[in-house]
Amino acid sequence: MVPNAKRAAVVNGAEIPCYTFVKDHLVRCRGYPDHWTTWAMAAFCSSAAGVGFSQPFDVAKTRIMQQKRCRPDIVVYRGIFDMMRTTVANEGVPALWKGGMSAWSRAIPWNLTFYLAMEVFRRFDMKINKRDTPYF
Repeated sequence: MVPNAKRAAVVNGAEIPCYTFVKDHLVRCRGYPDHWTTWAMAAFCSSAAGVGFSQPFDVAKTRIMQQKRCRPDIVVYRGIFDMMRTTVANEGVPALWKGGMSAWSRAIPWNLTFYLAMEVFRRFDMKINKRDTPYF
């Protein structure tokens, strides 16, 4: 369970700030409207950041969980960072991003749905509570 929690922390720590930064940059600096197309571009970028930062942890999580299932008597990796060090030594740095494109193809629809829904609910909250700025 610990590798999965570490991966989730990395995903959230990358996606949420990236979405906020990209959306604010597009609206304030580039003059894009605060509209669903801007939200979609920011969600697309946040999915790339989330996968880029989390894929090494995802690879580690998968390998650690598989070693325990296949051969419980043999311990290849002692932890997540030991697994990363061993993988880089044996397979090279790109091995930490194996499956990155398929992970990104799954993350894009999720992020689009999540952030577009969040913005719609944010606008709805502002409307029903008569606020000029969003509460969340």
